[in-house]
Amino acid sequence: MNELNLTGQKVKFSCPVCEKKFNITIHPIIISELQPYLEMDLFYQSLFDFECPGCLRELRFFYPVSYHNLRQQTMIHLFSENKEKRKQNQLVAKELEKRFQAAYRDQTSFLYKLYREFYTGPITTEFRYQAVYSTQEMSHEVFNLQWALRHDCPADAPVQETRRSLTTK
Repeated sequence: MNELNLTGQKVKFSCPVCEKKFNITIHPIIISELQPYLEMDLFYQSLFDFECPGCLRELRFFYPVSYHNLRQQTMIHLFSENKEKRKQNQLVAKELEKRFQAAYRDQTSFLYKLYREFYTGPITTEFRYQAVYSTQEMSHEVFNLQWALRHDCPADAPVQETRRSLTTK
């Protein structure tokens, strides 16, 4: 957990249309403060889109993503939409949560140092954690976090209620 690859990793992919093999870059970990451009791709759900260099078709390659917003002390993990794997993914999600929570507590870890750099409030050992199972859910959660940041609200504040109270003032 100390060595995170924030530049992405290359994965071999074969186009389902023309069968051309080529590399794509995926980003299994996104830290919003360091990669705001990827956060926006996640929000607009374009993170999973790419073009085949052979037939120029627009393709989508879904993969699990771990999104971290250090200012809001939040981690969101996107898993497969496959309903048969949901139970297995929930077990994986619990294990990931334990590993990341431990990394955020370990004062020698890369994640802890990032957390200290970007989070100005009192250090806690608990991050808000959520597992989601669709790109739409992930996009919705990223939007809520960004909205809460802009309006100086906690990440777990009920967004609809907070919006109503701000508009009635």
